[in-house]
Amino acid sequence: MLFDKTLRRHEEPWEVVDIRDVSPVPVRDEGEEMDIIRVHNTNITYKFIHDLQNADEVRKAVQYARARLIQDAIRLDYNVLLSEGWHCTLLRKGRRHRVEVVYSGRPARALGKVFHLSQPPFMGVLDHCEYHFRNHRVPPRRKLFRSFSLASMRRAQSCISPA
Repeated sequence: MLFDKTLRRHEEPWEVVDIRDVSPVPVRDEGEEMDIIRVHNTNITYKFIHDLQNADEVRKAVQYARARLIQDAIRLDYNVLLSEGWHCTLLRKGRRHRVEVVYSGRPARALGKVFHLSQPPFMGVLDHCEYHFRNHRVPPRRKLFRSFSLASMRRAQSCISPA
């Protein structure tokens, strides 16, 4: 069958409220001495979707995605990220908000003790997303169809039908 009978036709789609993007940037200083053994061929990514309760959770979602990316790098036998970047999309459906975070980084294997940054790069970019979340007002619903009384229906039919 081409169309499923359980298709939800009246469900509202998620509306994109705001998009913030930080391209992968080097996170290590050039003066920092680190012996790199090997570097992964490409960037690895981690996608995280979270339903928001308050504005502070946007930052926490980005930090969580970063922590999970570092865990994935460790699982692949790498222990440091040479570059990090993220893409954050704030979505809205009625009064509900959702954030979608895609965090990417270039993992590498380094010798010795490695320290990770305390925060992802350029977290100040999220201030505007938090502003949208805090100042959101649900627009009033518009009626798509006007209700007619029986008398108005008869008047409309009498105008259409020949006398």
